Amino acid sequence: MRFLLVLALAYGPLMAQFSSFSIAGTDPVLQTVQGRVLDFPVPVRGGVAPYRFSIAGDTTVPAGITLDAATGVLRITAPTIGYFRLELCAQDASRATVCAPYLVRVGSPGGPAPIVLPNGRVNNYFDRAVEGASGNQVEFSVGSGGLPPGVTLNTFGRIVGTPLAPGSYGFTLRARDTLEGEITIREYLWTIDGPSLQTAALPNGFLDTAYSAPLAAAGGTGPYTWSLLRGPLPAGFALSADGRVTGRTPVAGAYSFLVRVADSLSSAFDREVRLVIEPTLEPLRITTVSLPAASLGVAYRFALDASGGRAPFTWRVASGQLPAGLTMSSAGVITGTPSAAGTATVQVELRDLSGASAVRSYPLQVLAGFSVTTGAALPAATRGLAYRSMLAAGGGVAPYRWGVESGRLPAGISLGADGVLAGIPQEVGSFAFTVRATDAGGRTATGSVTLVVNAAPPVIVPGGVVNGASFAGGAISPGEIVTVFGGPFGPETVAVFSLDGGGRVPTRLAGTRLIVDGVPAPLLYVASGQLSAIVPYGVSGKAAVPVAIEANGLVGPSIQVAVAGSAPAIFTADASGRGPAAALWTQNVVTLYVTGEGLLQPTPPDGSVIGETLPRPVLPVRVLMAGREAEVLYAGGAPGLVAGVLQVNARVPEGIEGGAIPVSVRVGTAESPAGVTIRYIP
Repeated sequence: MRFLLVLALAYGPLMAQFSSFSIAGTDPVLQTVQGRVLDFPVPVRGGVAPYRFSIAGDTTVPAGITLDAATGVLRITAPTIGYFRLELCAQDASRATVCAPYLVRVGSPGGPAPIVLPNGRVNNYFDRAVEGASGNQVEFSVGSGGLPPGVTLNTFGRIVGTPLAPGSYGFTLRARDTLEGEITIREYLWTIDGPSLQTAALPNGFLDTAYSAPLAAAGGTGPYTWSLLRGPLPAGFALSADGRVTGRTPVAGAYSFLVRVADSLSSAFDREVRLVIEPTLEPLRITTVSLPAASLGVAYRFALDASGGRAPFTWRVASGQLPAGLTMSSAGVITGTPSAAGTATVQVELRDLSGASAVRSYPLQVLAGFSVTTGAALPAATRGLAYRSMLAAGGGVAPYRWGVESGRLPAGISLGADGVLAGIPQEVGSFAFTVRATDAGGRTATGSVTLVVNAAPPVIVPGGVVNGASFAGGAISPGEIVTVFGGPFGPETVAVFSLDGGGRVPTRLAGTRLIVDGVPAPLLYVASGQLSAIVPYGVSGKAAVPVAIEANGLVGPSIQVAVAGSAPAIFTADASGRGPAAALWTQNVVTLYVTGEGLLQPTPPDGSVIGETLPRPVLPVRVLMAGREAEVLYAGGAPGLVAGVLQVNARVPEGIEGGAIPVSVRVGTAESPAGVTIRYIP
């Protein structure tokens, strides 16, 4: 029964998911004391490596605070006591930029802890007297740090106003006794709840190319509501209700627009978001492979082809010469009526508006009689990819009619009467066959040709390694069940694992392996476009590892995937990563199944099944229900399930009930994605 459960958990729907790019939701208050060094790595999630880090805007950065642009490590050497607010930003390889606010507190060694005020909320009025605000003989003022925008301190010691921006704020208040002159200074920490829109710039798009990218938000109380306050978006683009910018535009350029994200409690945050649409420029290249043969005394016309560059283009004969009777225009069109049989070699040059050039040489044969002029070796094809090649004949009266005289074409490829070989080859090999051409006068000619069909190497799509429970991209962790998208990986029908002779999940399934940092990973299932596997525990302690697919003896290109100590996600009932959790109940105790917990102690062998020895996560495990801490009764390996599935038993806190209670699991500092719920009605 438990084995069936792990299959249902690991075997998600055959669908592509695209990861977002954000700064993970960690504690926004960085606390240290004067004279001590604190290193804080900015916790990015998703996106496309490598990243570049910066401090936003024209913020004056105090001495002793530096941010490494390459590693994202914020170093605080803390020479000055006080509070400093910074907005830390990360830019990925696609030029997407996300920013998140942090508060740096530098205290004095052995000094008192700050007074923590009750949380406020964006757009909600706040009015509270600070400690000691009684009588008329005391005047109050703000010392170091600062109050949230929209909030002030009056001289009678009341903090009043409507906070306009979320985040953590630190400040000192001075209380002066006007009768005796005594001054008291107290330190305060205050958190303003509300959503924060992290996306400052979306990934660059390209001209006339379909585009889809999500905006990232953090904080507040979901679900979020997104709206466009001021444009313009690129022509053809739109902002969807779930915060995704999509569309296709024929206009390149830089765009800036104002977006608002609001949470379910009506707190809102506005940010100017940038988007650049780049022109789709490629290097200038002449793409015509060969020139079709001409026939003596027969009118000839052929247009050369190219790609890339910037129009307009100009063609010319750079060296050699065309056969007598033929000329080439500046548009690259060869026309005329050949007056002599034979073969001439010509080199053509193409220039574009920018001055870039490309050259290519061609032999051009003028035939005295009717024959098939296509060479014996056709351009190679790749299994599963669309193929098209035109056969050629010369010396006859057009139009020509084509057919197969003998031999066999690859399955999926057919020869049209117009001489076009086209289709999607379904088998690999070398296929020799004879073609027949018939001209308008009824004359026939034959030619022998060979078409080689190569196997396609397996390729992982960008961002295609995601958590097997949440389908969220980003860093992977030791022992995590992941889903990998791309292809071709395996058979059209799904192949599901069976335990090998050693009682473990096999590392080869249907001729396919997933290689992680040189180590084969245990495979749960394999299909043509995706597979599911368990990350080897040996990736622990590494910043990033190469990941590649081997399918039927072909090894595809590897991609670099970041590694984290943990990346938890809760398995859900419909394997979508959202909605009701795949949970079991015993009275008020719920059993959740999680992956991405990181290292276990003792560390089980890769692909093993949990038995009597129950390993526990090295990092601490916490469960939150409706924002409240739940008592964790057990967190460890799930008996009878594969190592990589964490079983968590937690007691529902008193007073919490309902049909859709938000639940999340924290392992170390990482928390499972939002959107998973449990149902508990006593």
